[in-house]
Amino acid sequence: MTPEAAQRALGVDAWGLNQLVAQGEFAEALDDRSVKRLAEQRDRVRAQAFKNLARMDGPHLAPSGSDAPVIAAPDAVALPEDFDRPAVFLDACVLASAVRRHLVLALAEAGFFYPRWSEKVLFETGHAHARIVDGKPDRDGPGEASQLVMALEHAWPEAMVPTEEADLIKVTGKLPDPDDAHVMQAAAAGQARVILTENMKDFPRATLKPLGLYARPSGEFIASRLGLAPEAATAAVLGAAHRLGLSAPRFGLALQRARLGSLAKKLGF
Repeated sequence: MTPEAAQRALGVDAWGLNQLVAQGEFAEALDDRSVKRLAEQRDRVRAQAFKNLARMDGPHLAPSGSDAPVIAAPDAVALPEDFDRPAVFLDACVLASAVRRHLVLALAEAGFFYPRWSEKVLFETGHAHARIVDGKPDRDGPGEASQLVMALEHAWPEAMVPTEEADLIKVTGKLPDPDDAHVMQAAAAGQARVILTENMKDFPRATLKPLGLYARPSGEFIASRLGLAPEAATAAVLGAAHRLGLSAPRFGLALQRARLGSLAKKLGF
């Protein structure tokens, strides 16, 4: 099997395939059997990860009490083969937000982009999640944080940018917070085109440009996918709402609470 055929079968780009090879996912060459086995394993692991995260997040996204039915599971809509799928580095502030996390990962699962993150970003994600749920009834911050990070690592093993590769990237120019340099380093090392973040002020355009990167907030990115492929993107988003067990009113409220009001309006919620 050619590398290009393996990429299509596994839903990864060339960089992601190289990571899977480096991680030892292929005992031998890229033969049909190995690729098929890995694709089937990925589907099982990813489905379980989505199920676990939905069980963890769904009941807490919006208050219950509505008699409205859960949003129906939509039929998946395939993207054209020539659809432009960028590599996108996900900042911790996106992954730590339950609503944003589920919507963005649903789009990744549907093939809208290739996700990237780093060990440090996942550490920050887990820490932020634990802080968000700390002190809330029936929530286990440390346990949930561990479950979240493990789900992401297992569902998208090819998304992890090795620390040693990120450390080789030099960031020039001033940053509002020098500690954010690791995000740019990992994004560039992972050959990402976009950094998805809610902290736009922390990533000046002048500093990103030499690295071939630009930053974008998650709501704007999701809306752009809806503009490029409305049926496929809507199916992915509604699929996430269905997994979370949300009715239309609860989904709309969850979007509003996540400060995604313009997206709610675009979706008709």
